[in-house]
Amino acid sequence: MVNNENHIQIISDLLKEIGLSDRSGSILYSGNETIKKGDYYFLGTNPGSHKDELEEQFGSTDTVLTQLMKENESFNEYFEGEWINKFTKKPDSPGQNQHQINIKNFFQDLSLDLKLILSTNLCFVRSIMEHLYEGNLSIDSKKCWNIHEYLLSIVKPRFIICNGSKSREFIRKKMDIIHAEPPKFHGKNISSTFHKGSLKLQGYDLTLEDIGLFSVPHLSYFTYYPESTVWIEKMMKNYFDDQNYSVTVE
Repeated sequence: MVNNENHIQIISDLLKEIGLSDRSGSILYSGNETIKKGDYYFLGTNPGSHKDELEEQFGSTDTVLTQLMKENESFNEYFEGEWINKFTKKPDSPGQNQHQINIKNFFQDLSLDLKLILSTNLCFVRSIMEHLYEGNLSIDSKKCWNIHEYLLSIVKPRFIICNGSKSREFIRKKMDIIHAEPPKFHGKNISSTFHKGSLKLQGYDLTLEDIGLFSVPHLSYFTYYPESTVWIEKMMKNYFDDQNYSVTVE
């Protein structure tokens, strides 16, 4: 069995191959310990700004690779990360940025332990906002997919939950969709979505069968809509054999 240290080395090698290891960013928002079998895979678009960027002028490093090699394997960005407040432009207390709070409330209402769920982003390179990304976000996201395939081959999730539509659309286009539910609208042009199908991991000759792809309105750009969790639980009940899924721990 591949242990966590070996996972990190494999990901490190893949990261260097795609040429993004020296860019500012991060692969995992959950602890490294979440690289294991689990029912859920939480996916944002790309890392945003946080305290590390302010400290770069003092000589600290914030690259995708160094963030992967973190000393504390249980470090979780949603609980311990000091994220920049978009109004004050200063770091909030650990875990107290509104984006972090929205995400924690979302998973709490789903009765899921967020600390046990592998959380990452479609693209690992950091930008303050998507439209301020340095380079081509679409091209870099395609490069990062090589690493997502590896992570997905380990986690083998039953459900992929996307924070926003950009990561959802990337995954949806790679899936063989067998069912799509009409969106659950929370307001004009703001909706949660559900697709069911299979996802082929080309690099590992593995297909994730019968998985659910969910998305919610981006929990930073918009807000947290509690009815989204009620709707997601309903979709799980209707389309996944009425099973009560929880975080798989092995």
